[in-house]
Parts: sequence; C-alpha cells; structure tokens
Amino acid sequence: MYQRLWVVAILGVAWSACSTTLPTLPSSDGSPPDGRQTDGSSSDGTGPGPGCGNGRVDPGELCDTAITNGAGSCPKRCDDGQSCTADALHGSACAALCEFTPITRCAADPPDGCCPAGCSPGSDPDCGKPTCGNGDVDPGEACDLAIPQGMPGACPQRCNDGNDCTQDLLTGTDCQQVCASTAITQCGGKGPSDGCCPPGCTNATDADCSTTCGNGKVDPGESCDTAIPPNGPGACPTACRDDSPCTKDVLTGGGCDASCSFQPILACDPGVRDGCCPPGCTSLTDADCTKTCGNSVLDSGETCDIAIPSGVQGSCPRSCDDGVSCTQDRFNGSDCTLTCSHSPITACNPNDRDGCCPAGCATADRDPDCLCGNGILEPGEKCDVAIKDPQRGGCPISCDDGQGCTVDQLIGAGCDQHCAHQPITVCKTIADGCCPNPADPLCMISDPDCTISTR
Repeated sequence: MYQRLWVVAILGVAWSACSTTLPTLPSSDGSPPDGRQTDGSSSDGTGPGPGCGNGRVDPGELCDTAITNGAGSCPKRCDDGQSCTADALHGSACAALCEFTPITRCAADPPDGCCPAGCSPGSDPDCGKPTCGNGDVDPGEACDLAIPQGMPGACPQRCNDGNDCTQDLLTGTDCQQVCASTAITQCGGKGPSDGCCPPGCTNATDADCSTTCGNGKVDPGESCDTAIPPNGPGACPTACRDDSPCTKDVLTGGGCDASCSFQPILACDPGVRDGCCPPGCTSLTDADCTKTCGNSVLDSGETCDIAIPSGVQGSCPRSCDDGVSCTQDRFNGSDCTLTCSHSPITACNPNDRDGCCPAGCATADRDPDCLCGNGILEPGEKCDVAIKDPQRGGCPISCDDGQGCTVDQLIGAGCDQHCAHQPITVCKTIADGCCPNPADPLCMISDPDCTISTR
C-alpha cells in the first residue's frame, strides 16, 4: 500500500475540532468516512451540516461553502502542480478536502509527465534524459537542485510558512521536494509555548492562549477576541483575503492571537495558474506571465524581447550609458518593455565631479567641472562657448553630416556640447532618405526609400 501524503486543501486555516489525528481516509468507493454525507452533514446528525454555509469554519468543518476564495474556502478541484502525484477531491460542501498520492508505478501508457523513481524509458515513456540538476525547472519537477538557494525554482532546504498554528513538513526527494503544511488543532499542539492557540482552546488547555481570551474585549497581548462578533472591531479573523493574486494570504495564530499576513509571491511557477506573474518572471518560467515576452519575437506592445541576444535588433538594453557626461541615464519599464531614458543635467553641482558642466555654470566655483567660457579649449572640454568658430574649438551650431542614414544629434550643454551621428539600422515605413539594408527583403517591402533606390 502506498504511503499517502495528506495536505488539507486550505493551508493556514486552523481546523476548529480539537483532535489528535487527521481526518480518516475515505473508503475504497470514494465516499466520505464515518457516515459523513455529501452535503457536509453526517448521518448521525453530529456533522457540520447546521453551520455549513454561514461564512466561517465551525467545529467539525474543514471549510465553508460561503467563503468564496482564499483561506477557509472549499476546494472545487485539486491540483498541486506536480505531475508525480495523483490528485483527488474527497467529500463535498464543508467536508471537502484534497488528497495528493505519490505515483510510484511505472506506466507505459498514457504519458502523464511523471517518471517515478526506479522507472526507465523502457517501462515509462515519461522517463528520458535526466533533467534534475540541470539548473532548470523542467516539466514534472517541483524545483531543481542546481538552482541556488533564494532564487526562483530552488529546492527548499527547510519549510516554514510563518504560521505558528501549522506543522510544516518537507516532502519528496531531489527535484520533487515541496513544502506541505497541516493545521494544528490539538490544544498543546507541538508542545508548551509553541506560539499557537488553536481555535476552541483556552489558557487552561493551552499555555499559548491568553488568560482573558473570550471576554469580549481586546486585552493587552491579544490581537483580537473570539467573543467579538464577526466583522466587528477586534473580531478574530477566520479567513484572510486581500484580493491580490501576487500575495499568499495566511491566517497566522489562533484564538485571540489570530491575525492575517499577506506574503508576496516572488517565485516563478511554470506549472500553476494563480493569476500572478512575479517580478522577473516570464512566460517561460511562470504560467501567468504574458505569453509573448521571452519568445524571441518583438511582439505588439513590446519594446524589446528578453530572449533576443544582446546586440541583435529587438534585444533588451543591458546598459543605458550613452557616453554623455551631461545626461542622467536611467532604465524604464521591465522585461519586454525595458527602455532607456537620458535626461539632461541642468543643475550646477559645486560638490561633485561628474564630468558635466551644465549651461550657465561656466565658473569653477559654481561647478568643479566648469572651466567653460574662458575662450580656451581646456582638457576635459569638448568645445568652449566663448570661441566663435567651431573649427577652432567653438561649440557646434549644426550637426548635419550630410548622410541620409545617420541620426544627427547635438548632445550635451555648455563646453560639453558635441555632435553624435548614430547609424540608422531599422527599416521604417516613412521616407527619410535612407535605405538601411537593401539586401533585406523586409526593407524592400516596407521601407519606401529602399523601393525608390531600386527603381
């Protein structure tokens, strides 16, 4: 018989029933145990039926059908995102829970994305070239051993969800390691002073419960009081929801120590759709990220694509340094909307040598980079504003080089003024006198200057 790993569908929500064991496994025909009915009640009348649907998880319930999302809501389907587990939904209404059973048998057909331990390509078509340890989270893996700790996709070394009222367990091996948490429901929990006061417990049965918990007011040391009606000031939360897909909503503690925390989701997950695309993730590493970013194609709405190699048209900038001392260079956007901006430096800075002498700062006492305007082309100056002739060191008036395939720019200010001529390499749909690449069929179709040049 395979060892079964039970993970309650709603993590971080304390079950109200004070019991020393997890729920009994369902019977072989898939029906709930102990006579529990499919509507959440039990055949002997002792189940959670009367309270099911009242918006809170009452004693004997695993969830509540009136809680539509987040902690305390009842699962409609079960998917842990792992190909090597068989996912099953047991029970219904307020007795619904998920079971994730490890797949251990080799299966020749059909392919399920899982290569169980001990199987080979001959006994299971999902077993091919080993991918665990190649630095990527491949299909069927929960993590990869070669990814450094702290990076998305790294295999966990220990498990702690920050909730004192859960027992955290590291399960699986190699690239199938995952964290699972089960609610602490027994008074006394993991031992004295474990920081958890489970629902229904008091100071008499659990040292972590406040001596004044349940008196209808929030006393010093309490974060709420269980006797205050739901939604009232100081009422203890039974579920946590901030409506942000990029946070993990966690009910921490229990009794009069219950509180909500909203932990940001930072890890990329290619196998789970939760509505969140964490920072730095792409469609290649997270199922919720824009499908086009990272596909090596410059799609509509993108300024670049992160999969295009550096130096190739459409690649995202690695640096925004324009080589001009009198501009402040910045990255804007992220991923496939990354662009550079170069804003002119206009303020004099008497305390910093940044190589820039802004216009109007032509004396060294106002800006140490300025020796500008003395009629002499000094070291570090590109021109001098007091010299009239650009051929003799004066500042340029025009930057037109007479070449159709360059963008001519006057850059800088004061004695830092100079001309830059950037080659035009991208085909345009408007006539500008330049055909950047006559050998490119796309240019011949889209660029009117290329069409004209071949007539």
